[in-house]
Amino acid sequence: MTGRDGLLRQFTKTVLETALDEQMTEHLGHEKHEKSADGRAANTRNGTTAKTVTTEAAGPVTIKVPHDRDGSFDPVIVKKRYRRLNDVDSVAPMLGA
Repeated sequence: MTGRDGLLRQFTKTVLETALDEQMTEHLGHEKHEKSADGRAANTRNGTTAKTVTTEAAGPVTIKVPHDRDGSFDPVIVKKRYRRLNDVDSVAPMLGA
């Protein structure tokens, strides 16, 4: 359950990646693969980068952090240049949970 590929680590990965995807959707103003009225979007998703973060409960977790084309996306739950997540619960109010 808490081992290298344990349930807690997989759950943490899924929750973090889902939150990051939702933050990207909010940032861009449209869903993944959705086009604007004229068929083009000024800023779009531009892939992901793997990042290993350390959590108190699950230990190190490798996640995929999304990027946008113009580099203006600034994640809230997993901040740029940070590798340690000490209190993920404190971020929930910022995400509207």
